[in-house]
Amino acid sequence: MSLTNMHDPALERGRLCMVIATIVINVIAVSLLTFAPWSNWRTGAALNFVDNCMLVGFAVVRRDALLVRFLLFGVLFKQKQANSLLSFALLARSGAPVTHRCITLNSTGVYR
Repeated sequence: MSLTNMHDPALERGRLCMVIATIVINVIAVSLLTFAPWSNWRTGAALNFVDNCMLVGFAVVRRDALLVRFLLFGVLFKQKQANSLLSFALLARSGAPVTHRCITLNSTGVYR
C-alpha cells in the first residue's frame, strides 16, 4: 500500500471539499440542534463521530497521508485535553476551591 502524493491537485481539491463539507454540516446541524429540546452533549458527540468517520473514510479511500497526520495529531491533542479536563473535574470534586485559568469552582461546583 503506497500513499499518494500529498501535493496532487486532485487530492488537494478533494481534501478541501471534504473539510468544507464537514464545516457546512456542522454549522447547519448546530444551528438546527439549538431548537431541539432533546439535544445535549450526546448529539454533539454523535456529530463529532460523523465528522471523524467522513474524514477517516476520505483518508483511507484516497490514501491521504497528510489528512492521516492531521487526524492523529487531533486524537493526541484531544487526549491531552481530556486528561487535563479530567484532572480539573477530580480536583473540583475533592471539595477544595479550584482555579483553572479564568474558571473558579467552589466546593459545591458552582462557577464564580
